[in-house]
Amino acid sequence: MPITHFTEKFFKLKAEFIKDHIINESKQEYILDVQIPVKAHKCPCCNEKTTQIKNYRLRKVELGIQYNYTIIARYNHRRYICKSCGKSFSESNPFVKRYQQLRTLFKHYLIESLGEILSYTAIAKRFNVSITTVIRYLEKMKLAKPSKFPVVLSIDKI
Repeated sequence: MPITHFTEKFFKLKAEFIKDHIINESKQEYILDVQIPVKAHKCPCCNEKTTQIKNYRLRKVELGIQYNYTIIARYNHRRYICKSCGKSFSESNPFVKRYQQLRTLFKHYLIESLGEILSYTAIAKRFNVSITTVIRYLEKMKLAKPSKFPVVLSIDKI
């Protein structure tokens, strides 16, 4: 299966955004160099559209894990500056939300694995995150409380 089909299918990342890829055998990482095209963004303060770039910052985002390799997208995150009011703001991107490092889909897989009978440590090793991160996402889950308890509750004693 070609790399372009693989990334579009599993990570929802368009093939034209990928400029290069690197395989790091020692760390078991597959790194994709991604470049998102420049487009006009609205200023959050005055709603004026701007394409004026203030600066770049290299950002790494973990997309997921396939065949025991961590898939990482590395891209230059742009900060725009508004010509009208002078405020600077970040571009919107298809990977992560603001102030996040894990992709939304990656978080979904992590939360799904919390339903399995695994320890926090096993889940953390599977997704290459800390145990604290696993616990934090468990606390974010909102579990529905039962609306009505059963009339009879039986407890077996061994």
